[in-house]
Amino acid sequence: MKNPIFLGVFFTCILLQIIKPEHTEASQDTVKVDSIVIGTGEWKPYHSLTLQHFGVGNHIVQEAFKAVGLEVEFIFQPWKRILKTSTEGRFDAVSAWGGYENWIDTHYASDPLYSGTFVLWVRRGTTFNWKNPEELKGLKIGLLIGEIIPVKLQKAYEAGYLQVEYVATNEQNIKKLNLNRIDMLALNYDAGIDAINNTLPISARDNIVAHPDSLRVSFYRLLFNKKNKQKSIMLLERFNAGLHYLRMQGKITKMLEASKRGEYNK
Repeated sequence: MKNPIFLGVFFTCILLQIIKPEHTEASQDTVKVDSIVIGTGEWKPYHSLTLQHFGVGNHIVQEAFKAVGLEVEFIFQPWKRILKTSTEGRFDAVSAWGGYENWIDTHYASDPLYSGTFVLWVRRGTTFNWKNPEELKGLKIGLLIGEIIPVKLQKAYEAGYLQVEYVATNEQNIKKLNLNRIDMLALNYDAGIDAINNTLPISARDNIVAHPDSLRVSFYRLLFNKKNKQKSIMLLERFNAGLHYLRMQGKITKMLEASKRGEYNK
């Protein structure tokens, strides 16, 4: 194992190089940046106006940029609008996004901020094999506005078996699931636990469970628009350097653990 003092000096040197305006060809042609504007939305427990530091996901972003000398301003919008606003170049970055289908052509992506298991939430006692499209015939799935059908459920949707209903918040979907208005909810596991705890009384929380077969493991990244190519590449490089520095220090793990303990709640 390498000496931690050596690693600290090594990464400090990298950060100093990243901060220098002459570090890359992209940054040579870019006006110096002291602060950036990042679009984000409501998605507890990672991103929210009602949480300390606007949620642990945004806190990671804030601290990574701080490590390379940049201040961050967050602007909250509905998720469906955020990508459009960013694609037009009116945000420097988007915090944060999983998958890749609806941004790969318009944005560059950072290294992962955090990961999460994407599952189907169902009512206790519900039994179906989502891998068989025909077993989903007549069922309804809840998604947030702006989300796309999970890849592994697209066949069932395209065949007309699976219906989709969109809402603005996870809490609305949890209520609908509990009231039997939808049959399943596709959602990150931690976000699902948070929504259940914030929506249902203690006596009803055990009614909603995660399907035993998870859909995927998702990695959530900071997105930089391709419209402002040179600036975005420069910011991407600096952000990744700051992110690696935080990870080396163990700070990201500590922040995620604090979030699970509820320490970001105001």
